[in-house]
Amino acid sequence: GLTERHKLWIGNGMDFLPTKPLPGVLLDAPCSATGTSRRRPDVLRKGLKDLPQLCELQYELSAHCVDRVLGEGGILVYSTCSLLGKECQAVAQKLLDKHPHVQTLPFSPGEIPGFDQAITREGWLRVIPGTIDGAFGDCDGFFVARFYVSPREGG
Repeated sequence: GLTERHKLWIGNGMDFLPTKPLPGVLLDAPCSATGTSRRRPDVLRKGLKDLPQLCELQYELSAHCVDRVLGEGGILVYSTCSLLGKECQAVAQKLLDKHPHVQTLPFSPGEIPGFDQAITREGWLRVIPGTIDGAFGDCDGFFVARFYVSPREGG
């Protein structure tokens, strides 16, 4: 199974420091879960008072991955089940702005069958419930950005 080929680590992501750089990380960041509101309308009742702290945590976790977990050539896949740009595009852009050695590794049409309509001009994936044609029309809303860690200047 999966655990025979890959190590799964569950815990506070800021505490994770591998013994050697990893080739890839899937960061399913804690978020407001607004993308699940079709199935779980209660998420909209909890309010967004914690949104600034969530956004900061999302950025800190993604920065930790590119600074301390991934090696050169490493891939970070950042995802949230949020519809809010502050948790999605804004965090992704902040990571790019503050880490010049990180670049978007854009999704291409046909790469994720059924989701071509959800690819943004940046090459990220942003799914709004009810906007995808076909079998995935009822899926939750979510955001995914993929990043490549290039060699640092002078390194």
